[in-house]
Formats: sequence, structure tokens, C-alpha cells
Amino acid sequence: MGYRPVLAERNAPVRYAVQVNVAPGVLVSLVPPYSALKFSSFSHQTIHVYSYAAFGEANYAFTDELKLTLGARLTREEKSGHSEDYNTSGFSDPLIAPHYSHAWGAFTPKATLSYQPLHSLLTYVTASTGFKSGGYDTTGSTVAGLETPFRPEKVTNYEAGMKWSGLEGRLTVAASAYYVDYRDLQVNEYNQQLLQFVTANAGRSKFPGAELEAFARPISWLTLYGSYAFIGSRYSNYSDGQNSYSGNQIPFDARNHYNFGGELHFHTRQLAGGDVRFGADVTYRSKIYFDDQNQTPQFILQHTPIRGLVNAHLTWASADDRLELSAWGKNVTDTHYLIVASDLTAFYANPAEYTSSVGNKMFAGDWNAGSLLGISFTYKR
Repeated sequence: MGYRPVLAERNAPVRYAVQVNVAPGVLVSLVPPYSALKFSSFSHQTIHVYSYAAFGEANYAFTDELKLTLGARLTREEKSGHSEDYNTSGFSDPLIAPHYSHAWGAFTPKATLSYQPLHSLLTYVTASTGFKSGGYDTTGSTVAGLETPFRPEKVTNYEAGMKWSGLEGRLTVAASAYYVDYRDLQVNEYNQQLLQFVTANAGRSKFPGAELEAFARPISWLTLYGSYAFIGSRYSNYSDGQNSYSGNQIPFDARNHYNFGGELHFHTRQLAGGDVRFGADVTYRSKIYFDDQNQTPQFILQHTPIRGLVNAHLTWASADDRLELSAWGKNVTDTHYLIVASDLTAFYANPAEYTSSVGNKMFAGDWNAGSLLGISFTYKR
């Protein structure tokens, strides 16, 4: 038989979910964490970061319609620190006290070619590079773990897009497609020896993406808008030394994201000649994974999509725009989804549960905020 309860009391910020599959004739019990796993310590850390950069940009117009923009940035970052870890008494010398320092630098150019054949149409192609310096994982528990820096993250991005405005400005559409190539993407990697997450580098990640936005004002008192984004984020070459995650979807990245909304706005003499605006928007998002293995259990995964989160507002603004009174609601549909979920099986399962082949799993999850209603008043001097 199997037992898979839905995550309980979803309005609470932190709740525990337990999946226990019991084989015939096997007695399973849940026990508190072993005392051998209990520990306490405290540490003192000092980190210094120095960042230097020089950048510039130049534009050249081949014609009135065709323009080239070139830019570049030269970056250097220096990081250094000192850590001291003590035992629980606080009276002994530090157990470890390493010093560490390192510097990283990069030259990141960018080029954009834009073409505007009509006043209402702009198209562009761009190639750009980016850089995120390396650093130190200050959660390390060994001298080597504290002294060894993780590598900088570098990215190359290719993008093409357009923006069109027509129907006398009542309709605007923007679309873009891009291809991103990450090298040494910085990720949170679970260390089996330390039983904690540490910062590490994924070898390479390449993914395509696309975005579409539309803004419409079909009549003077109505505004409509919508957007769609696709992110095909996957690891193309990543191994932590024990497991290969190549081809897996990058955690916390949803492949599809939708947002739609609208607003009514009109002038009224009955309310001191002010303006009234009433609007709402709704958001949808596809599922996300919480682990590089893409093995998030289904009873957790089914709670990660956003299925219709609605925000709304009703606002009055004075004629001179100095006073504003607004009643608003966030997540008025009280939609719930998991922001993050952590596997605690290794900490809370007893040996029989941990080694069982029937798939016992224990997770702690953080939910999004529930419905929030409010009234705000704004005065501009």
C-alpha cells in the first residue's frame, strides 16, 4: 500500500511533507533525528570585496535607418577574507582559521546592429558577453573548503528582436529570441560528505529562449497587455564528479511563463474631477525542479506550477495627481505554489527507511505568500 499526503496547511510558510510507501509485512516508523547528527558551532568571518571597472560605448549611423552600437567593459574584482571556526565552548583556540584571497578579471564586449525602416518598426540583432566574478563559499567547514574559490561565470548571448507600434499607437508588439551560452555557471551543489549545499561551477549550459509582449488600447478607457516567455534552460555539460546532469533542466527555471492583464481608466467629475483606474492581472507558470538530478518527486513537483495567481487594484487619483487612494489585493485567488523544497530524508529517516527500496521521501517546503488585501494613501508634495 502507499501513503502520499498532500502538503498540509498550505498557508503556512514552512510545512513538512512525508511520503511513506510500506511494503507488506514491513513496519515503518518515523523517528526524531539521531543525536549523533546534532552539533553546534559558531564562526567569525570577515570578507573584503574590491571592484574596479572601466566601460564605454560608441554609436555609428551608416544611414538614418541603420545604426551600429559598440560597447565594452573591463572588470576586475578582488576578494579576500578570514574565517575562524570555534567549538561550542567558545574558550578554546579556533579549530580552523584560514586566510584566503584571489582576483578575477574579464573583458566583455557588446555589439548591436539596429535597423528602423519605418518610424513604427525597429529591429535589431545583438551579441554580448557577461562576467560574474568567482568567490569563496563561506559555509565551508574545512580549510580546503574555505580557501578554494569557485570559478567566475561567463556568458555569451545572441539575440534578435523587433518592436512594432501601429493603429495610431493603440497596439504595440515586441518580440525577441535569444541563445545563451554559459561557461562555469555558478550553482548550488549538494555535497554528500558535508551534508550541505556549496557553491560550485557547472561546466557548460546552453539554452534558447523567446519572449513576446503585447500592449493594446482598443478604446480610450481600456488598456490590455500580455506576455509569454519560454526558457529552454538545460545543462549541456555538467558533472559533480559522481553524477552527470547533462541534458537536465536547470533548477528553479520554468520553461513557460504567461502573464495577462487589463485596466479600465476614466475621468469622473463626481469624485472631485479625478481619475479612476481598475485593473487586474493573472500569472501562470509551468513546473520547476529543485534539484540538478531532475528527480523531484511527483508529490512535490505537482505543487510547483503557478495556476492563475491574480492581483487587482482600484485607484482614485486627484486631478492634479497629488493625492492617490488605492484598494489593492495581491494573490486574491489565494493560489499556492512551492518556492523551494528540500529533501530531508537523510536527516530524519531511520536506517530501515533510508535503505528501503519502496521510495520513502521526506521534504520541507516553503510556500508563496497567501492572499493580501490592503488600502494605501499617497500624497505628493
